[in-house]
Amino acid sequence: MSGCWAEERKREQTSNFVILKERPKFPMVGASASTQIRQLIAGGGVRRLEDGPVGGTPIHFGEDIVGYVMSAPLPADDVWNLSRIADLSLAQVAYQLAEWARIWLPGTQESSAYSLPISKIANIGTIGPYHADINWTNANGTIRGPFEILPAAQGTAPTYPVLWTNDAPTQRSLNLRQIAKVRSNKAGQSKNEV
Repeated sequence: MSGCWAEERKREQTSNFVILKERPKFPMVGASASTQIRQLIAGGGVRRLEDGPVGGTPIHFGEDIVGYVMSAPLPADDVWNLSRIADLSLAQVAYQLAEWARIWLPGTQESSAYSLPISKIANIGTIGPYHADINWTNANGTIRGPFEILPAAQGTAPTYPVLWTNDAPTQRSLNLRQIAKVRSNKAGQSKNEV
């Protein structure tokens, strides 16, 4: 992928995004792509983000596809950044999920799109603290987090047990044996002052 070109139409709040597979090797390829893009936009032949997972409108040079163009709305409060996406049908799937709360995958009909309930995390819970605010020592030796994570000795019952590590690529189940304990720190002090 070589880059993205966007043309914004303020009146309509849409933009045409162009994603090339690679930088044109010859000026003739770039000129041909530019001509096709202008013709597609002028003729209204550009696929839209809202169309469903069909991908972008291909840009050809001879028999080869050199890139794609897609029109997308520009929301006032958020960004639909289509740059650096090799397959624009992925952006269309994400749009359907974010805007219509449904999974509509490439190669399927709209009638087979699956609706599902989606909610912001703030509506159903709270995001926990940042890991550095729990267990962290700053570069200058001062303590940022109030705790220090220590290994728990086998056969002991820590006063403050903690589940701290997670090996997600190999984890298939969760066994809550005591693997670590915490010790209180005083934030802002160095470890040797505690």
